[in-house]
Amino acid sequence: MRMGSKCLAARAPNLRRLSCWPSLLAGSPFAETRWPAQLTDLKVSVALPRRAHLGDAAIIDRVTNQVNALLVSLAQLTQLERLSLGTLPSSYFVPAAITFAPLASLTRLQYLYCNFPFTYSRDLAATAAQAEQLKALTTLRELLLFGEAEMMALLLSPPHGWKQQELCSGWSEEVLRLLPTVPSLTRLRLNLRDGDATFLRELPNLTDLELSFYSRPPVDYAAVFAALQQCTKLTTLGLRGDKQLEFSSDALAGCLHRLPLLGSLRVDCARFGSLSFIAALPRQLRGLALRSLAPPEEGDFLPFAELDHIKSSLPGLERLLLDGIRFEGAAKEAVAEALRAGLPKLESCELR
Repeated sequence: MRMGSKCLAARAPNLRRLSCWPSLLAGSPFAETRWPAQLTDLKVSVALPRRAHLGDAAIIDRVTNQVNALLVSLAQLTQLERLSLGTLPSSYFVPAAITFAPLASLTRLQYLYCNFPFTYSRDLAATAAQAEQLKALTTLRELLLFGEAEMMALLLSPPHGWKQQELCSGWSEEVLRLLPTVPSLTRLRLNLRDGDATFLRELPNLTDLELSFYSRPPVDYAAVFAALQQCTKLTTLGLRGDKQLEFSSDALAGCLHRLPLLGSLRVDCARFGSLSFIAALPRQLRGLALRSLAPPEEGDFLPFAELDHIKSSLPGLERLLLDGIRFEGAAKEAVAEALRAGLPKLESCELR
């Protein structure tokens, strides 16, 4: 929705959900904006000029002023529960001159997503002030800050009253040390750069976990899987990477059979020599996504009989994605047909 009108409240008084992409070229459209009073979910992405440069001080100042005016204008939204803020494209950033203090008046705010990489500001004092402003939002249950390990470490540093159910963070030793100070966590997305997952033992309530292994040294997957086995309440697990994940089917199976409540599994960027680990999954699993790092080379095709691991072990499977995994002597159509015949509850079968 374009932000050409200052009277959204008059035009759509009962609107509860709104997504808008105001253009930076439009100046600062928020200063006099009257939002619909009943809004509970708002997403705002500031659209930057196509050729805007990351280091352009004038562009940064204009975005900063726009976002600060937006945050001030939100004080009127007493019903707001979910707020998403960012820029388009998302690779741009807003420096530490942004103040989150106006959000303190939003006493029902439970979800805050922000794609601004604060650490690029290199202003530690201002970033620390932002952290204190965010700590004051004691009603938050979900806080997503992508790639800001330093900011997340400040947020998790005591004293805090966090009762978050979901966090997303970049990697730092300080973040890993402080995560156990939020035992209420049920959902966590984390870039685990060095493979040290021992902190998981102190997060007993996790139900949804995504671990990413990016730009990392060699990972001790045995230690990662040993820590994962302690998360017995997990219902959703994702393992991702930008390089091939080097673990065996047996090692993965040894972890999975200790996760009895798992309902969805996604493994990206792994080379699957066998699908035998699937037998270790709970029979009630509903979603499975396996993505190979690269298209199979000569000799990398799996025997067609490997499909039996899926058909015999997961009778309740509803969603299946196999990306980059090929089977000897079988086209995608034949594989899909065999899977649908053996999995009566399968609703979605995607082969790439």
